Amino acid sequence: MHLFSFWIFVCGVLCSMEEYQEDMADYQADYYNDSEFDYNDDSRELYNKTDETIQRRNPKFVTTQKKLLINSGGTIKLPCEVDQLEGFMLIWLKGTDILSLGSTKQTKDPRIQVESHPNGLSLTVSLAAPSDAGNYTCRINSIDQNILSHTVDIRVAPEVAVTPSKLEVAAGQSALLQCQATAGHPKPNLSWTRKSRMFRSGASRLVGSSIEIADVTRHDSGYYTCHGDNGWGYPAHDTLQLEVLHKPEIEQSETFIHTHEGAEVEVTCTVHAAPLATVEWYMNGRLLDPQHNVISARGNRHTLYITGIGSALTHGKYMCRAVNALGEAAKTTVVSGRAKSVMFKNGRVGWAQDRFNLSWWTQSNSLVDQFRIQYKPVHGGNADWTVLDTPAHAGNDGHTFEGSVELVNLMPGAEYVVTVESNNIYGWSEHGDKFEFITQPVTTAKPKAKPTPKVVHDKPKQEPSVSGAANYIEGFILLPVILTSYLLRLI
Repeated sequence: MHLFSFWIFVCGVLCSMEEYQEDMADYQADYYNDSEFDYNDDSRELYNKTDETIQRRNPKFVTTQKKLLINSGGTIKLPCEVDQLEGFMLIWLKGTDILSLGSTKQTKDPRIQVESHPNGLSLTVSLAAPSDAGNYTCRINSIDQNILSHTVDIRVAPEVAVTPSKLEVAAGQSALLQCQATAGHPKPNLSWTRKSRMFRSGASRLVGSSIEIADVTRHDSGYYTCHGDNGWGYPAHDTLQLEVLHKPEIEQSETFIHTHEGAEVEVTCTVHAAPLATVEWYMNGRLLDPQHNVISARGNRHTLYITGIGSALTHGKYMCRAVNALGEAAKTTVVSGRAKSVMFKNGRVGWAQDRFNLSWWTQSNSLVDQFRIQYKPVHGGNADWTVLDTPAHAGNDGHTFEGSVELVNLMPGAEYVVTVESNNIYGWSEHGDKFEFITQPVTTAKPKAKPTPKVVHDKPKQEPSVSGAANYIEGFILLPVILTSYLLRLI
């Protein structure tokens, strides 16, 4: 028991000594390390100073490059933003000219303003002029000298001019219309339009600085406008007048005016002429004095007023005559109380060889009591007109009158021409338009072909055979002879 206790004591002492030696070794190691980093050492002090230096990163641009087109007189606004400006400065330049150092202007131009932001600097130029076009640079005052460039172009309002402002060309010649841009940046695009009309091709606008019109007529006369557009906001305009010189041309609204007693009539003609024409009025070949007749002109529309209709002096042929340096023209209008020319109801081809049913109608403000029909063959040489009179029948409105007749004893397959006149209190009307018709031709009857006899393949009837009957009788006679001969042999 005492011996076991002793060994335990010895082991504890040995273990304690071993731990003590390990602690001493660690202590000495720590001691030596402390002497290596003595705070009075100069090398340690230099190391600490280097480690405390502050390192800064160069800013990066957030704004992207821009290319601006500004109208003259407008405002230029140029941004310059970076991600972090602290410790740096932004500089604005136009070309090589410094406009600002930070927010401090370096130019005396009152139109230029600089506005500072937390991480940027914007440049504004008001009342922009063409001289303000160019490259604007925003620079960072760093070692890298990073820059941001904006390009500015100034748009100038367009101006156009046509030459000449009035162009005169003779009918049948070619007309060249020219236009040029006298101002504007960028260069304006030019095009042409016509006032209230289309071009010959049907187009409403033609593109180009000039257009050529070949073989001009009066219909090409008018106003042509040149347009110049470069996106300014509204295009420039200049107008050219084209006048085609030609002899007079007259348009009539009516060639026959049907009137009645006491009515007032206007005879009108529209005169187209360049240069302007002198217009005169005639009645039945006699020049009418403007002092004693009511005559007016409004533009190219000329009108003669006729009053007191009913007397023989007011009915007749009224002529409008226009004359200028290049020629003359005239048109006639008939003013009458007589009935209008008849209108035919028929088709041209008749239904019979020797006759034709003709029908028609007319209008008259006075009672029509009779029609006169005249007709003859078209190819009859000098054949005389056949004349027929027939009564008129009034329509329900009191102004329409109808008539009809059957023309007989006509030639088959022949063409005829016919005219019809109407009679009222003012006399017989004009013949008016002629009507042509044709009768049915004679048809030659073809001889009837003899019918081919029809072959009928009937089953033949069975006739009694004569030879068969004879054989029957012969056999009937021989039978008794044969029987008698047979009986005699038996006996």
